[in-house]
Amino acid sequence: MNPIVIVGAGWAGLSAAVELSAQGHAVSLLETATVSGGRARSVRHAGRTFDNGQHLLLGAYRETRALLDRLGVPEEDVFARMPLELLMHDDAPNGHLHIRAGRLPGRLHLAQGLLGAAGIALPERWRWLRAAHRLRRPPPATSTVSAWLEATAQPPRMRRQVWEPLCLAALNTPARTAAANVFHRVLDEALANRRQSALLIPSRALGRVLPEPAQAYLRAHGADIRHGSRVKHLLVQGGSVSGVALRSGDIIPATTVILACGPWETARLLTPHAETSALAARISRLQALPIVTVYLDYDPEIQMQPAMRGLLDGPLQWVFDRGFGGEPGVIAGVISGPGPHRALDNAALIDAAVRQLNRLFPEWGRPRASWVIREQRATFAATPDAETLRPAPETALKGLWLAGDYLSTGLPATLESAVRSARDCAGSIAASSA
Repeated sequence: MNPIVIVGAGWAGLSAAVELSAQGHAVSLLETATVSGGRARSVRHAGRTFDNGQHLLLGAYRETRALLDRLGVPEEDVFARMPLELLMHDDAPNGHLHIRAGRLPGRLHLAQGLLGAAGIALPERWRWLRAAHRLRRPPPATSTVSAWLEATAQPPRMRRQVWEPLCLAALNTPARTAAANVFHRVLDEALANRRQSALLIPSRALGRVLPEPAQAYLRAHGADIRHGSRVKHLLVQGGSVSGVALRSGDIIPATTVILACGPWETARLLTPHAETSALAARISRLQALPIVTVYLDYDPEIQMQPAMRGLLDGPLQWVFDRGFGGEPGVIAGVISGPGPHRALDNAALIDAAVRQLNRLFPEWGRPRASWVIREQRATFAATPDAETLRPAPETALKGLWLAGDYLSTGLPATLESAVRSARDCAGSIAASSA
């Protein structure tokens, strides 16, 4: 019996492989790169091992946490769990803002945090609380986040210091173009209670969080995992998929194939076939957006509390103290989405980042070393138009399925979206063969 072939060993492909192996299917997992993990992996760079970006999960990522439970990975071994805390540094006249989620049940934990916020007067806190409550109403499907914030009369400072930075961080898309209904879904899930709003910051290299445990699980279940294996094209007969052809010349027969690669690679494989060419054209219309991570290596004695801070006067938007992950003195700075930073070379970007941090921490001086990692196609742009382009798992070719964070999961391009898409794909395959 031919195995189920999964193309792509990112978080979606690994998740689908684990789910299908658990159901008793034989699986062949193909990955172009030499390591698994896709856009959330550990990489060798400038003689050191880095994550290809500073990733952040939420307590609301229920499918990701369930997958790690299946793999026998205790949360406390791979994540530092912290309560939701926003410390936003702003050079504007109204200054900094500090919000820390409270301990009350349900959504009251957010209300408690807003009422106890530092940096704003008590009357303004009440206005913010009333404004935040208005965001419970779902926005129109065609609305941008900016239009939604305007329609719900969010105070300008709250927009600048809370909603717009959170939108860019969560969707990798600026509020002026981001889909309001996707941001609403993120807020609805993430702020439901204190546990779901908690921040899960990887305390180990990303490869040790999911890729390595998933591969160990798959090998124990007899899966075939091949790195450095790029699919040249799909094999199709009579409206059904019949296998894949690799660049090496190898042929792998299969009656079920899952494309769990990125959207643009998926579109390349779909384009030659009449049944899927229109789908390929649709997926190709998704716009790619980058994420840049600047790693700065300071003296190991340097610490930043809290370990995550927001910066509103660029280029860095969020900074993380990597000391919690066993890298004392290493600061990771994240820049999401488009912006003027893209015109800077690495040296100029590092200089700008260091000057920015020195305004807050002049005692830090210059780092001992620095590195820049650019993911040019980190996510798709989560615009209202993109929501009409995101596909379901099933395709018009019998036996051909899709998985990935760009599928229609209701979430932006996050690790949780990738894992949920894999669950949906595996469930659809099981239902189709029942």
